[in-house]
Amino acid sequence: MREPAYDFAARIDQDIEALSAEQDQKPSLTHRGKKLIEEYLPLSRFALSLKVPGLNVGIETTVPGAEEDGIIYLTGFVEKIIRVQIAYMYSHNESLRDEALQRYGVTFGSGPISRLKNGEIMATPEVEDMDAPMRRVAAGAVERYEKKRTRYCDGMYLLIAFADIRIYGDWSWAKVRELIDSSGGFKSGPFQQVWLCNCTYNQLRRFI
Repeated sequence: MREPAYDFAARIDQDIEALSAEQDQKPSLTHRGKKLIEEYLPLSRFALSLKVPGLNVGIETTVPGAEEDGIIYLTGFVEKIIRVQIAYMYSHNESLRDEALQRYGVTFGSGPISRLKNGEIMATPEVEDMDAPMRRVAAGAVERYEKKRTRYCDGMYLLIAFADIRIYGDWSWAKVRELIDSSGGFKSGPFQQVWLCNCTYNQLRRFI
């Protein structure tokens, strides 16, 4: 069912807030929780970024197995249907850090992390240079683009989402773009546009 972008985003925010309370009791994400954070949240932020006076933006989520993860409808001075495929960057180490944060209230932002045989999580701090977060995002974005570009038909939008508190502002985004370009960039593929979204700050940048 199609919803106005503001209504959809407000509902998703409420659901994620409720999910945070659930995670206090059970740190691991349910399938519903993963959908909310890895698909619906980035989709809502992308749709909101398209909203300008005189343009109505609607969102429709799709059923499992559909080629796109969501459909955005633009009506007003522009009439357009945007089919969106979403790729979320979330590594095993990131999931362990999030779980450790939920369980212990604190964790290190970088360095080796692993789960012990008794189920506890062990993390060791490690100093990183200031470009390390941008390198991870750039490499992850290219990797996910390569996985997606041979599987989908022409005309779709690709939204590559992540959450990183250290990627903020024009300098960080320029560095991500520089690193992607230096690695060969996003090679020719079926996507009409490619966007990156940092869900921590609701910041989006178009790369194709």
